[in-house]
Amino acid sequence: MNNSKFYSNIFLLILVIFLYKNSFAQKDSIVNLTLQDALILTEENNQAIKNSKIDIIIAKKKIWETTAIGLPQVNGKISYQNIFKVPEVSFGKAFYIPDNVPAETPINNVGDLRNFYIETPPLALGVKQNITFDLTVSQLVFSGEYIVGLQATKAFKQLMELSESKTINDAKESVKQAYYLVLVAEENFKILKSGLELIDKTYSELIQINKAGYIEETDVDQFKINKTNLENMIASVERQVNLAYDLLKFQIGLENTKGIKLLDNLESIISQENAEQYINSEFKIDNNPDYQLMLNQVTLTKLSLKREKSKFLPSIAAFYRYERLQKAPSFNFSIPHIFGVGMEIPIFGSGMKLSRVGQAKLELEKSNNTLEKVEQGLTLQYLKTKNEYITSYNQYLSIKENVSLTKKIYERTLIKYKEGLSSSQELTLVQNQHLTTQASYFNTILDVLNKKATLEKLVSNNK
Repeated sequence: MNNSKFYSNIFLLILVIFLYKNSFAQKDSIVNLTLQDALILTEENNQAIKNSKIDIIIAKKKIWETTAIGLPQVNGKISYQNIFKVPEVSFGKAFYIPDNVPAETPINNVGDLRNFYIETPPLALGVKQNITFDLTVSQLVFSGEYIVGLQATKAFKQLMELSESKTINDAKESVKQAYYLVLVAEENFKILKSGLELIDKTYSELIQINKAGYIEETDVDQFKINKTNLENMIASVERQVNLAYDLLKFQIGLENTKGIKLLDNLESIISQENAEQYINSEFKIDNNPDYQLMLNQVTLTKLSLKREKSKFLPSIAAFYRYERLQKAPSFNFSIPHIFGVGMEIPIFGSGMKLSRVGQAKLELEKSNNTLEKVEQGLTLQYLKTKNEYITSYNQYLSIKENVSLTKKIYERTLIKYKEGLSSSQELTLVQNQHLTTQASYFNTILDVLNKKATLEKLVSNNK
C-alpha cells in the first residue's frame, strides 16, 4: 500500500513538472513584435533574403574562379601503355673475335676471316609495358579578355549586392503592409465587438419593452436582423484577422505554427503620420535600388563591349613540362624538361569579331535607353504615390471626424428608438451609415500606411 502511494506521488510530480514546462514552452512560442522587431526578423528569416545572401557568396566564389584562370595551373598525368609487338632494328653481322684466341695470334693464322662475322641480336626500340609520369605547369601571361573578365566578375558581385538590397527593400515593404493589415483588422474587430455588446444589451431591452406592449414585435425582429448582420460581419472580420496574421508570418519567414503578438498599436502609428514631410520633398533617385540595379546593368553591358574588343588583342601563355618513363628503352628519345612561351594572334576571322562588337554596341545603346526609361518611371511612380498618400491622409482626417459624428447619430437614434420616437427603418439606415463610415475609416488608414510603406521603399528608407 505504501509503495502504491509512493509511486502515485512520483507520477503526480512528473505530471506537474511536464505541465509546468509545457506551459512555459507555449509562452516561449509566442513572439512579441514591434514593427521594428518584425523588420529585423525579416532580414534573418525571409527566404528570399536568405537566397540573395547566398547569391553574394556565389558571386564571391565566381570572382575567385575567374581570377584563378590567370594564376599558375599545375596538372599531373599518369598513363600506362602496353605494346603488343615492340618494333626491333637489326644491324646485320658484326666482326667478332672469340676470347679464347690469344691476342698475339697473327691474323693470317686465324683462318678464314669470314668465320669471325656473326649475326647480331636485334635491338628493341621500346618497352613492352611502361608507365609515363607527366607534370605540366602553365601560366597565362597576358589576355585582354581575362582582364575584362575580372572587372566583369566584380561588377557581377556588386549586382548581387544590389539585388540583395532590393530584395530586403521589397520584403520590408510587404512586412510593413502585412503588419498594418493586422493592426487595422484587429482594431476593426475590437470596435465591432464593442458595438455588438451594445446591440445585445439593447436587443434584450427591446424584448422586455415588446412584452410590455410599447413596441411591435416587427420592430424587435428588424432589430434582430441588424444584430445578425453585425454578427456575420464580426465573424468575417475575425477570419480576416487570422488570415492577416498568417500573411505576416509568411512575409517575415516565421513558421505558421508560431504565435505572434503585435506590441505597436494602430493609434500610435497613425498619429505619427505627417503628410507635410512629403509635400515639398524631392525624389533622390540615386538611392533607389531599382535605379542602382539598372546602372550596374549598364556597367556590365559596357564591359561586354570591352570584352568583345579585347578579342582583337593577342594572348600570351607560358608553360613548363616534365616527363619521365618508369622503364627507359635502350634508345630513349623523350625530352624530360621542356619550357616554352606561346602567343596566339588573331589575324582574320571573316568579320565575326567586328559583328560581335557591333552587337555589343547596340546592346549598350538599349541599356542606356532602359536606364532613361527606368529613371522616368521611378520618378513618375514617386510623384503618383506621393499624391495618393497626401490624398489618402486628408481623407483619413475627414473620415475620422465622420466616424465620431455617425457614432453620435447612431447612439441618439438608438435612444429615440427605445423611446418610440424613431422607426426601425431609420435605425437600420443610421446603423448601416455608421458601419460603412467605420469601414471606410479603416480602409483609409490602411491605404495611408501602405502608401507610406511604398514611398519609403522608393526612397530606400526601409528601416
